[in-house]
Amino acid sequence: MARKPGNAPLTHRHLKERQRAEREAFSPNLSLRVHRALSWLGRAEQFGREQDVDGQFIYLWIAFNAAYTIDFLRPRQSSARDWTA
Repeated sequence: MARKPGNAPLTHRHLKERQRAEREAFSPNLSLRVHRALSWLGRAEQFGREQDVDGQFIYLWIAFNAAYTIDFLRPRQSSARDWTA
């Protein structure tokens, strides 16, 4: 589990507080992805407290995917610029 300064684990609560403090600077797409990922992370923490590691793994996987998803329903203009460093 990731650690914050002071060696305490990063929790859903800590990350949600940080998201609330910084979300005004996020694009709408990023804001939605972070919100969804944190929601799934919160659910995964609940499964961890219940000692259901299978359920926790599934919800952590969903949280990970929620953070990296792309909105396929919105038209996107792709160009070579998107793929170059």
